[in-house]
Amino acid sequence: MRRNTLLIDAGIAAVLAIVVIVIAPGLAVVGIVALLVVIVCAISFVFDLRRHRSRPAAPPRLARERKPAPARRRSPRR
Repeated sequence: MRRNTLLIDAGIAAVLAIVVIVIAPGLAVVGIVALLVVIVCAISFVFDLRRHRSRPAAPPRLARERKPAPARRRSPRR
């Protein structure tokens, strides 16, 4: 979608990393899981970039000519 996808992925990865470090029986397991998370984040980022590149470019917006505002009528003074 946007760069927000990368931020969401990074947030999920950080939370999962903390949970895995607390629960896992050893740091080797934590390292393997961390590598898997980094790979998943990279894949998600690549898909996001490809999706943005595959969209057709929007046509340039043409500046609209501004019409002058109609003159206000003043009521005659008495």
